[in-house]
Amino acid sequence: MAEVGGVKDPVEKQVAEINGLISKEWILIRIGPPALVVLISFLCYGANLSHELVGDDLVLIPKQKAFHNPTDLQAILSSTIWGDIHERQPIYRPLVTWTLALNLGANRLLGFPGEYHLVNVLLHTVAASEAAVTVSSK
Repeated sequence: MAEVGGVKDPVEKQVAEINGLISKEWILIRIGPPALVVLISFLCYGANLSHELVGDDLVLIPKQKAFHNPTDLQAILSSTIWGDIHERQPIYRPLVTWTLALNLGANRLLGFPGEYHLVNVLLHTVAASEAAVTVSSK
């Protein structure tokens, strides 16, 4: 370590600061909680990835036009969850409609209905991981 007048070399000082930031404690505090959430999420819901669609999803997902293109924001924002299929439940949920459109896109891309479950598990895992980071940093 080169010192000039009692001051460390600036490059070595930066390396020491970076090493201090990436310590075992930092990894446990910052990466540990979200990693644990991801592990628990897939342990709990991983078996669902191969399950087929059931109930109203069998009617709703193929027939609702707003689900067929996740980039068609006009269709997503202007329709109810049931669209023209079921007039008794005019429920407006554009975020649900958009995520179902993302799910349908993944289903088409990868070719099995498990993507409906995969996208949902991933979205919930991201939200729970963010919560874990927020709580652990307090």
